[in-house]
Amino acid sequence: MFKKFHFSLKTAISHFVSKSTNDWDRYVDLVLYRLRSRPSKSNGESPYYLLFLGDPISPMAVLTEPRLNHYFAHDDYASEMRIRMHDAFN
Repeated sequence: MFKKFHFSLKTAISHFVSKSTNDWDRYVDLVLYRLRSRPSKSNGESPYYLLFLGDPISPMAVLTEPRLNHYFAHDDYASEMRIRMHDAFN
């Protein structure tokens, strides 16, 4: 699993770096955001969604869209998280 992730990370960063390859660290956050928000082929959900039970808010959306106040009660969140984790890994 980690080998595949590291391969994906390395491949994605290689598309951004310059020929000198000294600036790869400037793109790590951008690439990780993309990898964590992309739905998985195995379960159809992104790692971000499985962890936070919602889609990530893009940096552009923070600037342009109104914020919605949507909060879970702790018990509801924990219960929903257990169900989703069970579904994702079984």
